[in-house]
Amino acid sequence: MPAGGSYHTLAERFWKKVSPGGSKQCWIWEGTVQSSGYGVIRNNYNRVLAHRVSYNIANPDENIDSKVIMHSCDNPPCVNPGHLKSGSQQDNIADMYEKDRRPAACGEDAANSKLTWEDVECIRKMYIPGRKNGNLKKLYTKYGVSKSNMLSIVKYRTWKKRS
Repeated sequence: MPAGGSYHTLAERFWKKVSPGGSKQCWIWEGTVQSSGYGVIRNNYNRVLAHRVSYNIANPDENIDSKVIMHSCDNPPCVNPGHLKSGSQQDNIADMYEKDRRPAACGEDAANSKLTWEDVECIRKMYIPGRKNGNLKKLYTKYGVSKSNMLSIVKYRTWKKRS
C-alpha cells in the first residue's frame, strides 16, 4: 500500500495535476511534461498522455485506443476536454496543414543546411566502411559537418529520401 495509506484512481491523480479554468480557457497540465510539451501521467506501469486521459474521463463510452486526440487550441499542455476531439492520424495531418503548422523543412530545403542532395550522394559513394574513421574524417572535414552528422548520412539515418 502507498505511504498515503490508500490507492488513488487515475482520474483522482489526474485532477490533482490540473487547475481547471473557464470552459474557453486552456487548462494547463501541472504534472510531468515531455520535451514536446505534452503532459504525461502514469497509468499502472505505463506513461500515458494527459490530454488523452482528460478526453477519456470526459468521454468514457468512446473507445479511443486507435484514435488521435487533437487540440483545437494547439497548446500541447492543455487538458481542457472542450479543446480536445478524437480523430484519425489523417484528420490530425489535415488539421496541421489547415492551420499551417507543417513540419520544419529538412535536407537541402532546411535554411541552415550545409549540404545538397548531390553532396550526400557523393559522400555515400566516397565512404569506405571499416577504414577506422580515416575516410570518415576526410569526409566530414571536407564538407564542414560534424562526425556524428556524417555518420548519420552514411548510415542512412538522415537524408533518407529525396523529395
